[in-house]
Amino acid sequence: MCDKKYNGWTNYETWSAMLWINNVDGVYDCIADSLNKQIEQFVDEGTWDEDGYLQYAGQFIQDHFSDHFIYQGGDPGKWHEDNYGPVSDAVGKYMQEADWREIAQTFWDENKHEWRSERE
Repeated sequence: MCDKKYNGWTNYETWSAMLWINNVDGVYDCIADSLNKQIEQFVDEGTWDEDGYLQYAGQFIQDHFSDHFIYQGGDPGKWHEDNYGPVSDAVGKYMQEADWREIAQTFWDENKHEWRSERE
C-alpha cells in the first residue's frame, strides 16, 4: 500500500472520504452490507478473487460516495448541469485524489471476519 501521509491514510482526500463515510449515519453500514452481498455473489458464482473484489469494492465505494455526498438527489447529471468552475474542479480533484482502493481494503479488513463467520 502507498506511503501513509495524512492521519494514517495515503492523503487528505482519502482520510476525509473515510471520515465522512464513518461519521454520516448509515453510510458505512449501507456500504458494508452491499459489499458483503457482493462477496456472497462472487463466492456463489465461483468467481471469488480478493484482488478483483478490492477493485470492484473501490469503484462501488466511490460511486456510493458520489451518489450520497456530491450528486443532488442521486441524479448524476445534476451536479454537472448546475455546478461548474472552481467548485466543480475542486470536487473533481478530490474524487480523483482519494484512494478508493485503500478505503475498500479498510472495509475488507474490518468486515472479513464477520463475513467468514456467517459463511461457516
